[in-house]
Amino acid sequence: MKKFFKSLMSLTLALVLIIPVLLLAGCTKKYTVEVGIAEGDGFVYLYQHEGQSVLGKNVVSEGEKFEFLIKPKNDGWEIESIIEDGVLVTEDYSKEGTYRSFVDIKKNHTVEVKFKKIEFTITLMCVDEDDASAFVVFDTVTVKYDEELDLNQTQYGGMNNKNWWYTNSNNQKIYLYNNQTDIDVEPAQGYASNILVVKKTRTLYSNKTAAQINPAA
Repeated sequence: MKKFFKSLMSLTLALVLIIPVLLLAGCTKKYTVEVGIAEGDGFVYLYQHEGQSVLGKNVVSEGEKFEFLIKPKNDGWEIESIIEDGVLVTEDYSKEGTYRSFVDIKKNHTVEVKFKKIEFTITLMCVDEDDASAFVVFDTVTVKYDEELDLNQTQYGGMNNKNWWYTNSNNQKIYLYNNQTDIDVEPAQGYASNILVVKKTRTLYSNKTAAQINPAA
C-alpha cells in the first residue's frame, strides 16, 4: 500500500511539473500582419512564393519572421509609397519591386502600399525649316502609362491629319493616321486615327515643318 501511495505521489508531482509546460507550449502568442494596397495596381507576395498573395490578415507566431515582395503590375507601374505601422518608408528601395520583412515579431503590424502609373515622354520631331534633311524637336509631351495622346488636336495638324509616324522594330514607318506603312490606305473600321495609347517612351516624326503642321501657330 505504501508503494502505491508513493507511486501516486510521484505521478502527481510529475503531472504538476509537466502540465504547465504543456500548457505554455500550446499557448504561443499569435500576431497579425495586415497588408493592403491603397492605390494603383500591383501585387504583394510571400517571399520565395511568388503568386501567393499576402493581402489581408496574415497570422504569425511570436518570434517568427514575415518576409514579402512588393511588385508593380507591369513595366507601366511603379511603387509610389510603402507605409509600415503608420510610418512612411524613406529608405532607398527599387520602385520596380522590393523585398520587405518584419523580424522577431512581437506585435501586430500593418503594411499599406501605393502604386502609380509611370509617366513617359513622347517627343515629336518635325523637319527643320532651314535644313530639309534634318529633324528638330516640335514638342515634348508627358503622358501616363496606358493613357492616350490625341494627335488630332489643332497644334498637331487637326482632325485626321496624316502628319505623324514612328519606326517599328523592322525599321518601317508606321503612320498613326491608319496604323499602316502606306499613308494612302484608309484606316480600318474601328481604328482611332492619330490616337496613341502610351506604353513607353517614344519618338514620333513628321515630314513637315512646324509651320506646315500648324500654320496658325
